[in-house]
Parts: sequence; structure tokens; C-alpha cells
Amino acid sequence: MTLPLRLTLTALIVALSWIFGGAGGLLTLALYVAGVSAGLPTGFVLFGRGAAAWASGALIGYGMLALAWSLPAAFGLASPLFFVAIWLLLLAISLGVRRAFGNRAPLVALPDWTSRDSAALLLVLHLVPLLVGSPFARTGERDEAGTQYYRAYFTADFVWHMALTHELARFEPELKNPYVADEPMHYYWTYFMPPAVFAGRGGSEASPDVAAALKITATMTALLLLTMVYTVAWAATGRHWAAMAATALAVVAPSFEGLYALHDLMQRGAPLEVLRSINIDAVSAWPQYPFRGVRVDNLPRSMWWTPQHSMSCALGLIGVLAASRLAKVTIAGALL
Repeated sequence: MTLPLRLTLTALIVALSWIFGGAGGLLTLALYVAGVSAGLPTGFVLFGRGAAAWASGALIGYGMLALAWSLPAAFGLASPLFFVAIWLLLLAISLGVRRAFGNRAPLVALPDWTSRDSAALLLVLHLVPLLVGSPFARTGERDEAGTQYYRAYFTADFVWHMALTHELARFEPELKNPYVADEPMHYYWTYFMPPAVFAGRGGSEASPDVAAALKITATMTALLLLTMVYTVAWAATGRHWAAMAATALAVVAPSFEGLYALHDLMQRGAPLEVLRSINIDAVSAWPQYPFRGVRVDNLPRSMWWTPQHSMSCALGLIGVLAASRLAKVTIAGALL
């Protein structure tokens, strides 16, 4: 059962990469997969085998790339050869860690991973391309005159991230605010270094593939986040179908306050079209509603427009998983 699910998920991701960036999108996807593979040996040391090992390894690999690829810009050494050399060094370090542990048991003991666990996870992972495909494909779409369109709230983050990635892809020692050029960068930018390298291919200037690189990277980040959500639920319950149902609900039904707003609109006879202009994540802070809370991104929105938050959450979940299995607290602390 798992082989057809693997094939369909892979086909969807490849198809989306082509839609987002054509041949350049497929190259970006290949670079992403190759890049994060540097962390896989470390994931195997942590969790042995199974989804937790692969996902944590990819997440750690991405984190290592994001940090290490920031060095060339700082020292003025940006070039494709230098970026590849850094990746090879990270891979060598990760393989060295793996070899140092040899055939020892993984640092974090998890239940045995079965084909049924894989099937349940693969089923829920199909939600990711279904969720991100249409929004990403239409982000920045052009009309007949060639004008690109972005929506004020819903894709404003993406516009900012494109400008930020273009700035990073210059690989200069001093990062400038892309909107106020005489000011330094006032933003957490490390997550966006790999897309900058993918888009610029490690050269001195980003190609028009910046948007595609951001979309493909965000899609892969969403897959890793959902894998970690499932894995934590699976480790806590020991039931793959329960973990699958809980993970799916966390994605497709993440907003009680949004349901409240929908009910309120229906009670007032407002058309459902109004929902297209409502920031559901902000409903909890609206004074006319009883929540009086803070605005918090739900999982779908973090997958779409704040992938740096998704990456942070996914890395944090590795720490949660380690702590939940009574592993050494230093593992959880380091990952957090």
C-alpha cells in the first residue's frame, strides 16, 4: 500500500515544482533534496529509522545549511564551488557523527515503525500539496497585460520574503533593508538563505526563480512540519490511525474562532464571499467577539506565508519528541 502512496505524493511534489518554476523548479527541488541530505546521518543517530529519523535529519540538514551558507556572504567568498564545499563539509561532519555511534542504539528510543505507520503518514501528507498547490500557483499571477497581483494581507508576507531573498542572494557582507536601503536588515533571515542560494545557484545575483524557490522550499518545509506533528502524535498514542486523524484535524480544522466567525456571518445573512476578505487568524483579537486573545497563525497559514515559523515549529517538535521519550534533556535543548 505504501508504494502507490509514495509515488502519488512524489508525483504531486514534482508536478507542483514544475508549475511553480518549470525546469528551474525541478532543479530547485533536486538541490533542496540534495542539500538537506547532509543532516540525514544525524537523524539516524537520533531516532534510528522511520519517519522521525528522516524528517529530523532533513530539518537538521536544512538548519545547518541555513547557518553555514551565511558564511560566504560574511567573508565575500560567495561562489557555487564554495557553497558545494560547505555542503560537503556538513555531510562529512554528519557522517562522522554517524560513524562515531556505529551500531549503537539510537539516542531516542521510539516504537518500531511499521508499513501501516508509513501508510497513515503518507495519506495525511497528501494534504500538503492539496493545500499549498492552488494558493502558490496563483500567488503573483499575471493578467492579460502582464501585471502581477498580490493580496494585501494574504500574500504580503510572500512579497516581503521575495525582496528579502533577493537581498540575501547578493551575498554581500552588509545586508540592507530592501525597502529602506540606508538601513540594515531588521528581520530574521537565516531560513531564507537556502532559497537565496537555490535561486541564485550560488552566483552573485538571484535569477527570476526567487518566487519558485520560496514556494518549493515552503512546500517541503510543510511536509516536514506535518511529518513531525504526526510523529509526535504517533509516539504519544502508539496508534497510527489516531495520529493520522489528529494530524489531519489540526490542518483542516485549525480555527475554532474562524468557525465562530462563520456562524456569526451566517446569522447576519452575510454572503460566504465575505470570507475571502477576512483575516481568520485575527478574529481572536476582534473587539466584537468574546475571545480577546492574540493573533496566532494556524498550521495552514504558516505553511503558506510564514514557512520560517513552520521550520521553527518542526525543529521544536524534534525536541518535544526527544523529551517525551525521556531522552537526554541536552538533545531537546540543542534542537530548540
